[in-house]
Amino acid sequence: MTECRPILRSKDQNQKRAPFATTARERKESAKRYDLHEQVGFQLRVANQIAVELFSEVLESDFGRGAVTTTQFAVLSTVWERPGITQSELASYVSMDMPTLNELLKRLIRRGLLLAEVSVTDKRRRAIFLSPEGKRLAERLRSSGSAVSERILAPLSASDRVALGRILDTFIASHRAGAK
Repeated sequence: MTECRPILRSKDQNQKRAPFATTARERKESAKRYDLHEQVGFQLRVANQIAVELFSEVLESDFGRGAVTTTQFAVLSTVWERPGITQSELASYVSMDMPTLNELLKRLIRRGLLLAEVSVTDKRRRAIFLSPEGKRLAERLRSSGSAVSERILAPLSASDRVALGRILDTFIASHRAGAK
């Protein structure tokens, strides 16, 4: 029976490449064909760098340098939408691991932007709320959120924006479904 190998995108679309070379010769040939700039992980990392840079540029004009990070924005925005969300729900919603989220929450609580209370439904959980100052900041940040997205997507046509959103939704949902 013939081994079925996936076809990876390359400059030569007719060229088939196995994801894992098994012999020394295959490894050498695979190494010669490898192009970092064609790798989806590299492309996603660069796209993320661009998105973070543009996020900072847009928000710095309204809020000053270093006002919030992208992860702080995600947390503040989510708590604005879902007051009383538990830490575990928040971690899942913003796609963060608990230790990272806990440190971020501590910083936002120290800044007076968040409040953490024992959940009324489950005393083992903490419910997260915005402080009055946090609510004002979250509203201002959310009002700038569309400008950030517009700036990031500016080079793309309307149809490419829709396609990118659909592809990313599928990609994220597929990988997150496998993680649960």
